[in-house]
Amino acid sequence: MAKKGPQARAPLACALAFLLLLLPELLLAAGLPSAVAKTLTQAGIPTESLSVWIAPLDGRDGPKLYYHADTPRNPASVMKLITTFAAFETFGASARWQVVLQTRAEWQGETLYGTLELVHDGDPALTAERLWTLLRTARAMGIRRIAGFTVTAPALRLPPWDPNAFDGRGEAPYTQGPAAALAHFNAIVVTLTPHPEGKRVIATTHPPLPVPLDTQALTAVPGSCPQEARHLVAATFLSNRLVLSGRYPVACGSQTLALAPPDPNRYLEWLLTAIWGELGGTIDPKLARSGSARTPFRIAVSESPTLTEIAYQMNKWSNNVIARQLLALIGYETAPDAPDHVAAGRDAVLALLKARAIDDGQTVIDNGAGLSRTARITARTLAQLLTYVAHQNYAAEFFAGLPRLGEDGTARRRYRDHPLAGDAHVKTGTLRDVRALAGYARDRNGRPYVVAILLQHPNASAAASVLPLLLEWLAQHG
Repeated sequence: MAKKGPQARAPLACALAFLLLLLPELLLAAGLPSAVAKTLTQAGIPTESLSVWIAPLDGRDGPKLYYHADTPRNPASVMKLITTFAAFETFGASARWQVVLQTRAEWQGETLYGTLELVHDGDPALTAERLWTLLRTARAMGIRRIAGFTVTAPALRLPPWDPNAFDGRGEAPYTQGPAAALAHFNAIVVTLTPHPEGKRVIATTHPPLPVPLDTQALTAVPGSCPQEARHLVAATFLSNRLVLSGRYPVACGSQTLALAPPDPNRYLEWLLTAIWGELGGTIDPKLARSGSARTPFRIAVSESPTLTEIAYQMNKWSNNVIARQLLALIGYETAPDAPDHVAAGRDAVLALLKARAIDDGQTVIDNGAGLSRTARITARTLAQLLTYVAHQNYAAEFFAGLPRLGEDGTARRRYRDHPLAGDAHVKTGTLRDVRALAGYARDRNGRPYVVAILLQHPNASAAASVLPLLLEWLAQHG
């Protein structure tokens, strides 16, 4: 056999040298950082309950950490990244919705012999402030007396929604579902403020309500503030008023209590009635006159913020109602004749993921918000989604809508002193058995990384620190 010379050995030597250079990276990718593994063990959580994908956005050389990245897990509110992607792909980042205030009634002086009609198009961001502006325009035109309000909404076909199904808190706005004529995110905020005399509590609502606020059973008491307002004050909607009861410590200062309306499907009519009254308008159903329909007279139009701005609010503050509404609107846009537009929305999102070669076939979408026990996705799919989005013309808009680590949104408190504070934009997710995080981060050299972390276990809350620990690994090794 011929003896191998230096030239014959050179390729082998180069290959061995290359492997030695890669060895630290391969070892890191094979397991978890010791601090992370220790935290999981101390919490009684098997390391297999964690999925991780941390890698350079460009996919090139650099520290990488992969761990059970192909195991589907519940992402909690991180699922909103999927909804955001699908909405941008379906409507475009600059898309807007609009509502129109018009009338078909005879108009004489201050009197409208019929109704003011609000034409809704499913707008996911119709707020009380925008309704006030519309009705203020009608009042400025001189209209004061009307027969009432009519609401026209798109033919969204929505499945039955039980707000108590998830956690029994059907009175909370975050449990509310989509609505054909969604108004103010199906939320009422009650502000509680102890009176300076210290004997009673002043309660106000926003938006205004067309029923009285009864606070006779709500008293101010001395002592420390042990809990949030929702644990101290009960709110009950009766047929003709909202009753607040409980003992509210003066030390609690001013706090807010978030409530869902008693009938979300008629909340818009409620708001119109209340705002009209505040503006000095009156309603008398007897003013209605029968007769042939007139050509609609357009009084005012209100355009929504762009989808970019709507997604910003949804992701920064994890607004579940916006996410659910967007999913239904995606279904309505892609399959207008579908019998269930939420189901059609889920199908459309999965089809988009498949068409963009993002999904591995394991993604399960429930309502688009992530407040679900059945939703599933893998860390790899999240990473592939984020990588795909980074190369789209809406990348900047998508990126800016994610909470900035340690500075704003849902990532502002827990990460204030983190080494990557200000250098990462991530969506967080929290359920009783889930802690999740996904987004973009920069290492110490400014290189962009994709990060996806999913922890699912009954003791997940005891190991929530693994998320910042994994981001610290990136800060140290990037």
